Amino acid sequence: MPSDNEQVANAKRHGQVPNARQQDISLKSAGQRALLAAKNTYTG
Repeated sequence: MPSDNEQVANAKRHGQVPNARQQDISLKSAGQRALLAAKNTYTG
């Protein structure tokens, strides 16, 4: 696996979002879905 700095450098060259950033975004949205599900469970 290339280091984060290499990924960022490659992404800048190719005009892409670094892989780690995309994973971070998907993790956040998954966490928000889990929170919503938990709220629905507790309130329901």
